[in-house]
Amino acid sequence: PVRVAHARVAMLGFAGPQPLEEVEAIIETAAPQLLFAGHAFTALQDRLAKRGPPREEDSAALTPRERDCVALAARGLREAEIAAQNGIRPTTVRYHLDNVVAKLGARTRAHAVAIAAQLGLVGTRG
Repeated sequence: PVRVAHARVAMLGFAGPQPLEEVEAIIETAAPQLLFAGHAFTALQDRLAKRGPPREEDSAALTPRERDCVALAARGLREAEIAAQNGIRPTTVRYHLDNVVAKLGARTRAHAVAIAAQLGLVGTRG
């Protein structure tokens, strides 16, 4: 597994061809650390571009439903699966996840999940 100390960025690379099953197993095992590494890299880019990091008060602005949707997205569920689990429509899930992206100052949903994980809003283990 890839282990990333706080505030360090790691890279996963392969020398030569790897069996698909082996690559999938490595990525599945290292997913939380890779997600954090991606967020750390984008945070560094933001700092170098003189953009501010996400503010902690922004995370407090998430509604319970937004927190739930981003937590389920962090577990790898798709919009339809999140909707079915919560008894809401996929368009409603999309609305909540778009709000999370905006409130956390993220570029994408994956980036929002990484920020939420770093802020402790979602767990990084299934």
